[in-house]
Order: sequence, then C-alpha cells, then structure tokens
Amino acid sequence: MIKFRPLSQLNHSFTRYELLQPNKFIMTEIYYEQLPEGCPEDDAKPANNQKFYRLINGNTANDVDFYSHKKLEIWPGAFKDVSECIASSVSLWRDFNACLRVQKLAKNKDKKVAEITLENNDGKIKQTGNNIDHYSWWRADSFKIDKNIIYKYPNLA
Repeated sequence: MIKFRPLSQLNHSFTRYELLQPNKFIMTEIYYEQLPEGCPEDDAKPANNQKFYRLINGNTANDVDFYSHKKLEIWPGAFKDVSECIASSVSLWRDFNACLRVQKLAKNKDKKVAEITLENNDGKIKQTGNNIDHYSWWRADSFKIDKNIIYKYPNLA
C-alpha cells in the first residue's frame, strides 16, 4: 500500500504524481512553492539551459530574490489581474536590456541584475505578459542559487 503525506506536511514543496498503471505512481515534479491545481500550465516547458536575467535586492542573490509575488504576499493586491498560477511564478527576463529597462523603475532603482542559466531540472518556464522578453518561472525545489547565478551586474540605472 502506498501512503502519501498530506500537503500540510510537505513543508514548502509541492509534489505532483502521475498514475502510470493501477497502483503505480511516480513523482514527476517538485516545486519550491506550493502551486495551485493545474499549475504550471501544460504549455510551460523546461528551461533547456537558457540564460535569463532577474533583479535582485543586493550584491549577492539570496532565497528571497526568487520568491513569487504570492509567496511575498503582494498578490492579489498589486497584481489582481494575474492568475494564481502566474502569481506563483518568478519573473525572469530573456533579454538583458529588457531587465535593465525594468531596473530603471523607481521601485527597482537600488536592485542589481543577475544572470542565471536555468537547466532542465530547475523548473518550468513560459513566456507571459505583453512583453515578449518576460517569462514566468516555476522554480524547482532543487534550484540552487549559488550554483545557478553566473554573473552579477552592478546597479546601472
């Protein structure tokens, strides 16, 4: 008999299981944050060793720099038009200059730009929003900040 712990006992990770055959399950994904049902959406894909850019709060990235709006508890307030699934993701920029433009906003003027290479097992990504360079990233629990941050850029705003 297979027993599963209730979600309340899984700390911060959400595990999705697929039924392969009667009574046989495999774990398919473990995310850093608990995600709503059906999230990430089916069209989200592994990152495939792509480079992305993210604004971080200091000279060195830490865990909080990779929290979703939902985990930071600023959703639904400022982002009420965004689905819970998107609010449970982390915003990344595919283009360095696009990230620099966001850095110039008053609320981001003291943030730094970090370059990140995401591997296939670091979670799922999907282009979201009106800006073609904006991606939503559902962070895998296995993502390690010290391993994945390649460069840190000084404040250029």
